[in-house]
Amino acid sequence: MVRNQRGGNKNRRGARKNHHEPISTALRKAVIEGEMYARVTKIFGGGMADVLCNDGIVRLLVIRRSFRGRNKRDNFVALHSVVLVGIRQWEVVAVGKKSKADLLYIYSKSQVYELKKLEDFNAILLPEDMADNDNQEGGIQIKAGGGDDGFDNGETMELIAEDTPANNIIIGDGEEISFDDI
Repeated sequence: MVRNQRGGNKNRRGARKNHHEPISTALRKAVIEGEMYARVTKIFGGGMADVLCNDGIVRLLVIRRSFRGRNKRDNFVALHSVVLVGIRQWEVVAVGKKSKADLLYIYSKSQVYELKKLEDFNAILLPEDMADNDNQEGGIQIKAGGGDDGFDNGETMELIAEDTPANNIIIGDGEEISFDDI
């Protein structure tokens, strides 16, 4: 009997069927009218999700076929991911319904950092872990417990790091403490 050297009769057909080369590493920007940046706020399933767009309007996202199914490993739509959507301007929207948008591109975390630098990118689209907290002052807040330490009950003292020599901190009263002396 003859020995099978090749496998089955379909052994070469499925070898590179789903292999795709990476297209480009350049950042895709919204340049055409109707393209907009958005953040996924809710995933419904069945190729649908809610997105908060750059203009502050919540729209229904339609996930196209190229972002679903077998080849979705590199372009997976997750909660709070930043995406590029195409607004359906030609579609008539019924009263009380959300307008629809099509998914065009999914940004990776490294690309979101580059998007933050763009002037037409709205900061409300950033996930909570990437949002800048400009309204918070740097420093440590210490709450005194009362007793003989000189503080009344519930009184707080803030330690704010300013431009001082290395290993020094200025207390809220203007008093400077050196960590080398401690």
